[in-house]
Amino acid sequence: VTRKSLMSAVEVTGLALLIVTSATAFSQVLSLTGAASGLAEFATNLLVSPWIILVSMQAVMLIMGLFIDEISIMLITIPIFFPVVKALGFDQTWFAIVSMVNMEIGVISPPFGLVLFVLKGVCPSDISLTDIFRGVMPFIAVNIAALGLIMASPALATWLPSPLPHRPFP
Repeated sequence: VTRKSLMSAVEVTGLALLIVTSATAFSQVLSLTGAASGLAEFATNLLVSPWIILVSMQAVMLIMGLFIDEISIMLITIPIFFPVVKALGFDQTWFAIVSMVNMEIGVISPPFGLVLFVLKGVCPSDISLTDIFRGVMPFIAVNIAALGLIMASPALATWLPSPLPHRPFP
């Protein structure tokens, strides 16, 4: 049993390190090629509201949240989205908080929400996936309302982190 647990831990750790290494390489490629700054320049030159670009980025993150976990989403999107957010003049801390709430909605949203399948695995067998889907709907509704409030009033999300010392995102 100990050997099996150890081997499982090694597999999970190896997969996590592979994801982190790949994301780091992806970030470096974006940085060295200037793709991130080029995308930021492209976004600032678009003839649409910065809010449309922001909502589009959040939609991408929500769709990604239906299929993959939050850490992987962050590792993929941060090198792309943060230069754009900075160039558009949005508060980066606020954007990070909005993104986290958004990704959390994604991982609990049917039909592919990752957390829902984990929950099904730990629930008694008499609870169906449909019951779990129905049970999560109020949480999704509350999170969507919270996301709307945070986007409409950034001060709700930034009043606590603002007095704390922090280093800005790259």
